Amino acid sequence: MIQTLALLHDAYRELNAKRLFWFTLMLSGLVVAIFAMIGNNERGLTVLTWTLELPLLSTKFIPAEEFHKLFFVNLGLGVWLTWIAMILALVSTASIFPDFLAGGAIELTLSKPIGRLRLFLTKYVAALLFVGLQVGVFTLASFLVIGFRGGGWIPAIFLAVPIVVLVFSYLFSICVLIGTLWRSTIAALMLTLLAWGLIFMVNTAELGMLTVTTGMTERDARLSERIEALRNSITQESQKPETADAASGAEPEAVERPREGGLLAGLKWAAGRTQQAETSRESRLQAQRDRLTRLETRLKESQVTTGKLRWWHGMIFGMKSALPKTAETTSIMERYVLDLGKLKQLQAAGNNEPQVTIDDGTDDETPRVEDRLIGERVQEILRSRTEWWIIGTSLAFECCVLGLSAWIFCRRDF
Repeated sequence: MIQTLALLHDAYRELNAKRLFWFTLMLSGLVVAIFAMIGNNERGLTVLTWTLELPLLSTKFIPAEEFHKLFFVNLGLGVWLTWIAMILALVSTASIFPDFLAGGAIELTLSKPIGRLRLFLTKYVAALLFVGLQVGVFTLASFLVIGFRGGGWIPAIFLAVPIVVLVFSYLFSICVLIGTLWRSTIAALMLTLLAWGLIFMVNTAELGMLTVTTGMTERDARLSERIEALRNSITQESQKPETADAASGAEPEAVERPREGGLLAGLKWAAGRTQQAETSRESRLQAQRDRLTRLETRLKESQVTTGKLRWWHGMIFGMKSALPKTAETTSIMERYVLDLGKLKQLQAAGNNEPQVTIDDGTDDETPRVEDRLIGERVQEILRSRTEWWIIGTSLAFECCVLGLSAWIFCRRDF
């Protein structure tokens, strides 16, 4: 135990000597200061003593507590901790294994009675503790800002510490593998950033395919509803008695009723009017049947396209399942910090447009589904992916990469 603590202390001193720890901490303090300067009131957005007239950001639409929670999740966590601070953390820790392996320090350390696997894991945990300390300071400061400025004390925001450390561990495992193989800090850092970019591309592609597939599925459902309604209309129209239109007076009279000629002329006029109504009804039915045929053909073509899109989405989703989920791991914070029901109410208050726009005319244009409805459907699907799946599959990837790195570290001659 004493040896492990000594190794952790040595790793901390090595990281602290590069001054990147304090530089990152200063930047985190600057972000928190900006976070504290921005708020909202009944008129709009506030920056220190200035007020920007933005009604949709005022407390009439977004309470101060919800505003600061949204600000923390979307900017503090979504931008600073997930991207900028993550890159700085990788820069700070990328050299741990390459310098340790290439600088001759490992020979001195291995001369002591300590196992290689224990040494490897201690170095790995030291980097995670370094990042955890940075995130902990930032989260504590944000907690105080939300409490004093927004009036809400939310312990759930401390979930940012394990979540950000988890995301960092996914990437750092790749960095450790490359550093162990090639003993180069630059190669480890650059290839890790490249792998991160590829993970981001796969995640973006899966989200894009999910959005398109969801939109196509929703459109097919609307088209099926239109076809079913048209079938019912044709059935009802065809079941009417032959003289129903003539008796109801629904059709305009093509020829005026004769005033002379007696009963025979009246009967001829009635028979002609009935024939005219029947011909008109047949014309309507034929037009509806033709439109039904066109809509059914379009639905079949659309369903074929939707099936292909689902196949491609399944392929990309399979690739994503084998990779770490950096973005989805971060989005777990939204489930515990933000009130999704209240957030939907705020969105509805700011946007009163109808959710679905469907063309109900007599042409054959395919129904259109509003983008906002598709976005809600996609969010429902994303939220249905449990934390166990997101974190479990990501940790499985990390364990495989880290296990390979540990095997190389333990088997290599130094």
